[in-house]
Amino acid sequence: MYFWIIIYSFPLFGWNHSAISDDTKRQFVADKWVLAVQEMHKSGIPASVTLAQCILETNWGQSDLSYLANNYFGIKCKDYWVGPTYYKVDDDKDMSGQLVKSCFRQYDSMESSFRDHSNFLLISPNYKSLFDLGSQNYKGWCEGLKRCGYATDPYYDAKLIQIIETFNLSRFDAISHLNEYNILPLQDTIFSKQFILNVPSAYKLPADYTRKIK
Repeated sequence: MYFWIIIYSFPLFGWNHSAISDDTKRQFVADKWVLAVQEMHKSGIPASVTLAQCILETNWGQSDLSYLANNYFGIKCKDYWVGPTYYKVDDDKDMSGQLVKSCFRQYDSMESSFRDHSNFLLISPNYKSLFDLGSQNYKGWCEGLKRCGYATDPYYDAKLIQIIETFNLSRFDAISHLNEYNILPLQDTIFSKQFILNVPSAYKLPADYTRKIK
């Protein structure tokens, strides 16, 4: 079974996504929806939200962060990150108010970036409440990501919602069994407290870390 992506072209809160060809957009979604659904089954994060963030954060894969660092979600290093890094000017400033290079996580593959996006949201207590929303409430997730401070853009939630609705990404949230598409699920699809026992090696968390996952 194949998904047909209907592409519309109109302003998105001033974001010039119309400069990207329709074929590029279709291929971008086609290349990534499986990863998003796999991560949804593992973590509970709606596939539509993962895809929308990936689109917005990389401008359909055009960002240097995505093609030089395989970072598809704009995730910065944080104090506990001990994995590879990539520095570029973003929105961090020094004591005098001048922009300085920000530390971003670097990955060895796109798949690693998608996996760490789930890990990042699961491990951070800041996003704990979002997992009570379930995987079918993309609006709640988008609003929650903005409220919890994922990005500084005041229209972050509205942009994500518009991307999801413009490109009908919520269809992917309804996929309950990947084997219908001859795709094997991830090995760690069980969403439980066992996840915290397999913290990625790139994370250096305190010994008393107690993030609980339902």
